[in-house]
Amino acid sequence: MVALKHLWLRQNKITEIPVCVAELKNTLVTLSLSSNLISELPEVVSELAVLKKLYVNGNKIEKVHASFASCGALEEVTLSNNTMSTVPTAWTDRWGSYDPTTGHLKHTDDADAKVVVKLFGNPIA
Repeated sequence: MVALKHLWLRQNKITEIPVCVAELKNTLVTLSLSSNLISELPEVVSELAVLKKLYVNGNKIEKVHASFASCGALEEVTLSNNTMSTVPTAWTDRWGSYDPTTGHLKHTDDADAKVVVKLFGNPIA
C-alpha cells in the first residue's frame, strides 16, 4: 500500500478522512472521497506532497484548514455540493477570488498557482 497512487473511496458513507492517507503522503496523486458524509477536510490533506487531484464533492464539508492552500502539487480540487459558507482567505490569496457565477476560484494574473478549484453548490455568501 505504500506505493498507492490513486485512491477512490466514493459512496462509502465515510465520515472522516481515513488515517491511512497520511502514510501515502509521498505517493498519492489522486484522492476521491466524493459522495460520503465527511464534514471537515483535515490538515493531514495538506501534507500530501504529490497530490494533484482531490475530489470531495457531495459531502457535508463545512470547514477546510487554511494550510490546504500550501499543497504545492495540486492541479484540481472539487469541493462542490458541500456546506461551505466561506472560502478561506489563504485560498483566495493564493488561487484567486471566488466567482459566484461559475462557482470556481477565478485566477488573477498574480495568482501563485493555477489550480482549478470547483466550489459550486455551496452556500457561499
